[in-house]
Amino acid sequence: MSVFAATAPVLLARGYSPIPILPHDHPHKARGKAPGTSRLLLKWNECCDRQATSDEIVEWSGYPNCGVGVACGYGGLIAVDIDDEALVEPLRRVLPVMSVAKRGRKGLTAFYRTTEPLPSKNYRAPSPAKRGLLDFLSDGKQTVVPGSIHPDTGKPYKWITTGDLLNTPLAELPVFTSDHRDKMEEVLRAHGWDAPDPVHARKDAIERPSKPIGGVSRDDDFSRAFIAGRAAYLPQLGLAKLTPVAGGWRSIASYRPSSSGKAGHKRGLNLAIRAAGAIIDHNTGEGFNDITLVARCKFNDDNGQAFTWLCKTLNVEEGPQIAMKPTHKDNRVSLPDAVARIEQVLARFDQSIHDGIAIRGRERLTPSLIQPVHPIVRVRSEAGVSKSTVAIRHVAAQAKLGRRLIYAIPEHDLAHQVVLDFASHGIEARIYRGYEQPDPADPNYAMCRNKKAYEAARDLGVSIRSEICEREIDGESAHCPFIKECGMERQRQFRSQVWIVPHALLFIKRPDFIPEPDGVVIDESFITNAISKPVEIGMAALLRFKVEDCSNEETDIVGLWRSRLAAAVHANGDGPLSRDALTAQEITAEIASDVSFLEARRLFRHRLRPDMLGGEFSTTAATHKGGNTMARNAATLWQELATFLDEGDHEDFYGPREKSGRLTVADGKISVAALRPVHQDWGNCPILTLDATAPPANIMAKVFGKIDIPGLPPAVTSEPDVAAMWSPHVHVRQITRARVSMSKLGLVGGAKPDNEEAILRYIRRRALQAASAEIGLITYMGFLEKYAEKLPPNVITLHFGRLAGMNTMKDVAGLIVIGRQRPPKAVIEAEASVLAGYPIATDGPHYSRATAGIQLADGSVVGVPAEFHPDPFAEAVRWRKTEGELDQAIGRIRAHRRLAPCWLDIVTDVSLSVRPHEVMTWDDMEKEGEAPGLIMANRRHAVVVLGLSERAAKSVAKTISLGTDSIYYNIESVPNEIVYKVTYRYEGSKEKTANAMLRPYVFQGGALALRKLLEKNGPLEKLDIQGRKLKDSPEAKARLARATLAVLADLEARGDFDAADED
Repeated sequence: MSVFAATAPVLLARGYSPIPILPHDHPHKARGKAPGTSRLLLKWNECCDRQATSDEIVEWSGYPNCGVGVACGYGGLIAVDIDDEALVEPLRRVLPVMSVAKRGRKGLTAFYRTTEPLPSKNYRAPSPAKRGLLDFLSDGKQTVVPGSIHPDTGKPYKWITTGDLLNTPLAELPVFTSDHRDKMEEVLRAHGWDAPDPVHARKDAIERPSKPIGGVSRDDDFSRAFIAGRAAYLPQLGLAKLTPVAGGWRSIASYRPSSSGKAGHKRGLNLAIRAAGAIIDHNTGEGFNDITLVARCKFNDDNGQAFTWLCKTLNVEEGPQIAMKPTHKDNRVSLPDAVARIEQVLARFDQSIHDGIAIRGRERLTPSLIQPVHPIVRVRSEAGVSKSTVAIRHVAAQAKLGRRLIYAIPEHDLAHQVVLDFASHGIEARIYRGYEQPDPADPNYAMCRNKKAYEAARDLGVSIRSEICEREIDGESAHCPFIKECGMERQRQFRSQVWIVPHALLFIKRPDFIPEPDGVVIDESFITNAISKPVEIGMAALLRFKVEDCSNEETDIVGLWRSRLAAAVHANGDGPLSRDALTAQEITAEIASDVSFLEARRLFRHRLRPDMLGGEFSTTAATHKGGNTMARNAATLWQELATFLDEGDHEDFYGPREKSGRLTVADGKISVAALRPVHQDWGNCPILTLDATAPPANIMAKVFGKIDIPGLPPAVTSEPDVAAMWSPHVHVRQITRARVSMSKLGLVGGAKPDNEEAILRYIRRRALQAASAEIGLITYMGFLEKYAEKLPPNVITLHFGRLAGMNTMKDVAGLIVIGRQRPPKAVIEAEASVLAGYPIATDGPHYSRATAGIQLADGSVVGVPAEFHPDPFAEAVRWRKTEGELDQAIGRIRAHRRLAPCWLDIVTDVSLSVRPHEVMTWDDMEKEGEAPGLIMANRRHAVVVLGLSERAAKSVAKTISLGTDSIYYNIESVPNEIVYKVTYRYEGSKEKTANAMLRPYVFQGGALALRKLLEKNGPLEKLDIQGRKLKDSPEAKARLARATLAVLADLEARGDFDAADED
C-alpha cells in the first residue's frame, strides 16, 4: 500500500485536501515533490478549491510508491516553509504557536489556517545569490506530508511536533492573520529579504493592496467583497476570451501586447484568475489583486479610480455586509449517518475496554518498566445527535458483560434521568452523592448529617472520613454519632457495575468504595474543573508563618528557601514569575517539591475527632483554620513552583517556560492559579469524552495531565466531528445588530429602558403568536431574574452557563436565543495561561477583529463582525464560552427529529454552524411588525398598514382565517393575557368591514394610535374595539380620571363620602 493510500483517508476526515506525490525514485526531475502518480498530475490545483472525489482517491491509491501532499488554500490551509535555519527562532517569536510542523532536508514547515485571502509568495535574499529564505504556501500551492520520501535524502519527511495533520483537524490549526504576515516580513527584511517597506504599493502576486487605496484604509471586507464579485465585474474589463474553467477563469492578457507578436485571436489564455485566490499572468509572472487588475485594464494603473469603480460596480459601501466564504465548513450528514458515526466511535471504545482489561491483567502478572498507556478519545458531537443515548446503551452492554464503568455528567440535577436511561437497558446504575447533597432516603437531610463536623473538616482542608467519620484513637474505635443514619455510609455499601459521578469528582482521588473502572465516559464539557480558583500569598506573611511538625533542621530549611523565594519575588517585580528570578536564587524543581511537602506537614496532624460535640468542632475549626489555610496555600505554591521549573527543563515537550502562566507577582504577593488535572486514579483505563464544545486535543491532553511526545501517538486522539442535518420543519432566523449585550440590556452599568422594553416587546409578540403552546427563551441569567414576572406565562427559560444536558425545550413551538456570553479578554487570557503554562496577554482590552460569514440555507453568505484571540489556547477558551455556548443553546430545540413546524430565532451577530433560512437586522425585523400586537386578517391592508412583505402578510392572514373565535379563545386561555377584537371599514362604497386582533400587552398606544395606524391605508368610516380602552394609553387614563371624578361627585352628593375624612 502506498503512503498516499494509507494516509489520504485520514487527511480527508480531518478536513484536508490530499493529493498524490510523484514517487521519490521517479525519473521526472520533480520526483518526490510534484503532484502526480506515474506522471505529473496536471489539474491538481483544483484540489485547492475542493476535496478529491472518492473515485479520484481510489484511482490515485492504486499507484504504488506514491507520496502524499496536501493542497494549500482549501479550507484556509497555509504552510510557512522556512528554508533558512537562522530564521526558525526569530519567526517562532512572531508567528502563532507552531503546533503542527514537519521537516524535510532542512528548516521546517509550519501549518496554519487563515480566514483572509493571503496569497502564496517566495521570499529570497537579494542578488546575486538569491538565497531562499521562506516560501509562503497558500492558494495554488501544495506541500508534501511526512510518510513520503524526500528525494534528496532518501529518508521520510518527519513531524517535529506532537501534533500532526493526522491527529489535528484543519479547524483546530492556529489562525494566521495578515498581522502575522506583516511581522513575518519584518523578520525576513532583517535577515536579508530585499523588499521595500510595506507602506509602498506593490504589483506582485498579492490578494489585496498593502497601502490605503482611494483614501480608504486596508480592510478585509473590501477584499472579500471584490473577490466575491469577480463573476460580475470581470466581463466588464475587456479581457479577450474570458473563459470559465474549474476553479475560476482564464483569459488573454489583453491589457498588454503579445510578447511574441502574435495576433490577438492566436494568443494563449495566460491570465489565470482563481475564483477565490490569486490572479497571475503566467507569461510575465506578474500578479494582481482585484484593484490592481482593474487599474491595469481600465485606468492606466490608477488604483484609486479602480477602487472607486469596483465599489460602484459591485454596490459596495464602507463595511460591506457580504463575505466571500462562510466561516463554518458544512460537515453535516444525514441523521442516520451521524448516529452511525457515533456508533462506530462507541464500538471502538468497547474494543479498547476489552484490550485495556487484558493489558492490566498482564501488568499484574508481569509488571513492565514502562507503564502502559490507555487511549483517551475526544469526540465533538453536535447537541441533539443522540451521543448520550448511544453511549448509555453501549455502557449498559459492557456492564452486562461484568465490566465496571464510570459515566460522568456535569451536575447532579441530570443524574436521575441518566439512572432511568440505564434502567431502560436493565442496569441499576448508582449515583455518587457528595457530603452536601440531599440524602435520597430522606431529602430533608444532607448525605452527611453531622453538619458542624463536616464544615470543620472542610474548613481545615483535611480528610473528612478519617477525621470525623471513623478512626481508631488510643486503641479504641471512635465514630460519628450519626453513622447508622448517615447517607454517605449507606452509599459506601452500594455495589454497581455503573457509577454516575459529577465531573468535579474526576479531579480528586477516587472514593475507595468505587472500584477501579474498566472504562470512563465523560459526557459534556468538563475542563473548567481543571482550573483552580487562584489563591494569593503575601511573602511577608509567609516569612512570618510558623513551621509546624518539622524538626529543627527541617524548619531551618523551610525558612531558608522562603527567604530566597522572597528575594526572587522582589527581583522579579510585578507580572508573571520568571524562571530566571528563581534560578538566580538557586531554587530548583527538586527543592521546591521538598519544601512543598514540609509546608504541608501541619495538615497531617489530627485536630478533629469523630466523637467531638458540635461546639467543639466549631471551636477547633475557628482556632486552626487560618493556619491550615496558609499551610495548604504554601504547599500549593511550592508545588506549582516545582512544576514550573520542571517543565522549563523540558521545553521540547512543554513549550516555552521563560515565565509562568500560573504564578503572578503583584505588590509583593504571589497569585497561584494551579492546573488541577484529572486524578490519576481514574486514568488506568480507556477514556471517552463526548462534548459538543470540546477543545482541541492538545489542550484536552493538559486537562488529563498528559504531554505529547514527538514520535509517539498523541496523548488524546480526536475523532472527526459529528453533525447532522436538521429537520426541514425547523425554520431558522438570525437577527443581527440587535442591542442585546449585557450592557445594552442594562445588566451592567446603567439601565437602558428603551432597549429592555424593545426586547420584552419582541419576546411577548413571539410568545403570543405561539400561544397557547410554549416557547423557549435562552439568554443571560440576570435578564431572566430581572424580568421573570414580565414574561408571558407560556415562556419557559434557561440561561447561558447551565445548558449542557438540559432537555426541557425539546417540544417547544419555538426557541429564542438572545445575546451571547462574552467574558472580558483578561479573564479568557488568565484561564488560557493556566492551561498553556505560559503567560498569555495581548495589548489592550479588546479582542482581535475580523469578518465572519453566516451561510444561509440557500448558499448565500452574510458578513458579520467577529472576534478572535490570536493565541490558540486563548481562542479555544473564548470559542467554547461564546460560540460553543450558543451551539449548546440552539441545540436545546432538538432540531434533528422535529416532525412538526417550529422556529428558532437567534438574536446575536455571532456566526454559527447552523444555516439560517433568513438573516435580518433588528431594525428590519421591527419594521416587518411595525405595530407589534396588531394582527390583520386582510392581507392587502396588512402590507400597507404594518409594512409587511407579501409573504409575511399572507402568513398572518392565513393564521387568522383559521377561525377567529377559536383563536380568541386560545389566547384568552393564557392567564393575564387579553385580546381585543377589532372591526373597521374604510370610506368608499366598495369597502367591506375587516377584522383584526389587538393585544394590549404588546401594542403601544390607545384608540387614537390605532386609528392613526389604520389610516395609513386611507380614511376610516368605522372603527370598533371590543372592550375598554387600551392599557396605560392616554385615552384610558383620561377616561378613568373623568369616571373617577364623576363617581366621587355622585357619592358626595348622596352623603356617602366625606372628602375631608382622611381615613
